Amino acid sequence: NDAKAVTQLLTDSGFEVSTAADLSQSQMREKVSEFAGKVAAKGADTVALVFYAGHGLQIDGENYLVPIDIDVKREADIPLQAVRLNDVLNTLASVPSRMRILMLDACRNNPFPELKSAGSGLAIVDARIGAPGTFLSFSTSPGAVAEDGTGSNSPYTTALLAAGKESGIPIEETFKRVRLAVNKVTDGRQTPWDSSSLTEDFRFSGASVAGPKPAAAARKSVAEWTRDLKGKPVEAANEIIVADGTDEAYEAFAGLYAQTPLGKLARDWLDRHIRMVAWNQAVIINTAAGYRAFLGKFPNNDLTSTARKLEERL
Repeated sequence: NDAKAVTQLLTDSGFEVSTAADLSQSQMREKVSEFAGKVAAKGADTVALVFYAGHGLQIDGENYLVPIDIDVKREADIPLQAVRLNDVLNTLASVPSRMRILMLDACRNNPFPELKSAGSGLAIVDARIGAPGTFLSFSTSPGAVAEDGTGSNSPYTTALLAAGKESGIPIEETFKRVRLAVNKVTDGRQTPWDSSSLTEDFRFSGASVAGPKPAAAARKSVAEWTRDLKGKPVEAANEIIVADGTDEAYEAFAGLYAQTPLGKLARDWLDRHIRMVAWNQAVIINTAAGYRAFLGKFPNNDLTSTARKLEERL
């Protein structure tokens, strides 16, 4: 349902859309390869976009998309039978294009509960580390699990369908609205997350503005956020920090509204985000000392057994 609805959104936005459902591992890889070929044929001014709805999980700090023919008996089966997210990104980056947009409605519950060492949700993917001109959107924050929702579409896709139809809105504002809508409809339990290395403007509806993107404003300190949020109703303050998405905003909010349900969810988000950033750094460094340092800071969490395993392996 989600893929069909987004297909219509993208078609209405002027994209030439290739849709494929219920794919095996070989079919998924084949479709990604075919899509890269279409992008290459269109030329370097093409905007390439991938939307994926389904299951995803992280193993040893790597994110994998789950095909329908997977038959998992142990953790080591995942890299062999699933499709590595970085392989999809690398395939898209290998052909010249104006920009690459990847939207993942894939951070749902782990479909293999017997894999005790698989981390919750998906690991961070930082678009700034890869090729410039990339925008990544995840249906929830790193390390968290997304909800399926009660309607025909997930909360993330529902919000995307609404925000994507707004005319003349830059992509960053589109996904800011997605964050706010999903956070609100799930009562703060789920907050989409994105990462960008875009150097140009993009809009789903209405003409994109030519030329470089405007520079980002300087981040405010925790003290500045505390001053600006103080005295505001908790729901209004929550909308402000979700739209901003920085650690400093969440820290100030969690301190001011510590006794409220939204304040506690903000503290959970912040603690998890700090842990997932540290995990990402440990995976990139990939040394025994790096995993040992991670365990020293975060000794008891869903990544503990994986960190210990990788420390011992190295």
